[in-house]
Amino acid sequence: MAIVGCSNLTAGGHDVFTAGLTRELIRRDILVLSAGCTSGGLENLGFMSSTAVEWAGEKLQKVCRELNIPPVLNFGPCLGIGRLEMVAAGIAVLPPILYTHSETGAGFFV
Repeated sequence: MAIVGCSNLTAGGHDVFTAGLTRELIRRDILVLSAGCTSGGLENLGFMSSTAVEWAGEKLQKVCRELNIPPVLNFGPCLGIGRLEMVAAGIAVLPPILYTHSETGAGFFV
């Protein structure tokens, strides 16, 4: 999921909506990519730190710890928003990956 652009005061205060949305996404095990002004706000609030891993859902925590990354990744200033489109296009052509649950043996494709 990408969160980009600028925050505004009509959303309850500067970065309030952005922070709330981001917190809910990572809690639901969704890695967040950010660019533009939202990146500055999210970084200032600690979402791009190792501490933020604790705010993530169990599955995202595992991924973040294994890859040594925070649950929110900074793609830079507004000019970096175009790079997010390139990442999405690259991910779209990846073949499905089969994951198997170690305890139940149940598999699913991602």
